[in-house]
Amino acid sequence: MKASEKEQQIAPCGAKIRARLGMGPSLTIPITVKPKGTRWSMFEHLRAQERASAAITFAHAWGFIERMRASGFIDLGGTLK
Repeated sequence: MKASEKEQQIAPCGAKIRARLGMGPSLTIPITVKPKGTRWSMFEHLRAQERASAAITFAHAWGFIERMRASGFIDLGGTLK
């Protein structure tokens, strides 16, 4: 399995994992509270999966922004060094 295929499998899971942990879909709010009845090992496992999913989501978003900037559709202002 290629890395990109694995990313495609992980990325959509983020919202489902956050819902399973009783959180909303916002990636800006960290998962800190363990739901009652969830084992600590499962909580840590799901939290790690969600972090991996969020990292992939941000990487894809940044790539999209860079492609749009390179094609001239958006101007981020300032200069990149």
